[in-house]
Amino acid sequence: MLSKQTRRKRAFYLLFESIVRGIGVPELLDLREQQFKSKLVYEEVDAELKQFLLQVYEHQEEVTDLIMAKCRNNSRAVGNSDLAILAVLVYEMLYEKLDLPVTLTQGAALSEAFGATDESPSFTHAVVNNIHADLVNEGK
Repeated sequence: MLSKQTRRKRAFYLLFESIVRGIGVPELLDLREQQFKSKLVYEEVDAELKQFLLQVYEHQEEVTDLIMAKCRNNSRAVGNSDLAILAVLVYEMLYEKLDLPVTLTQGAALSEAFGATDESPSFTHAVVNNIHADLVNEGK
């Protein structure tokens, strides 16, 4: 069983790849399975991670809408890596009830390592914080 931190990081990698390739998560998972069978990748995507990614994908429109609503007034374009990081974090906050301090800490770690720019950690922090405030105001 993967730790949540490991699952989050691997989910980010695969969501980012999905965005960059311009294919959906189900297609990417099929591609990864074919690559594993052909020995083009050394590690199979485990069942728990597949399930998590498919759940994120199922709610992708809602999650992306929440993220983009918080980015409309920001002059900074949302990079693909930032979008993938935010998608994982917002999904976990919405559907797995990940609390705000953990979400912000994990978001900072991912953004520092993989963010699109040096501003990614503060950008991710602000977007997650604003989404959380809206959810609290809506009683969610």
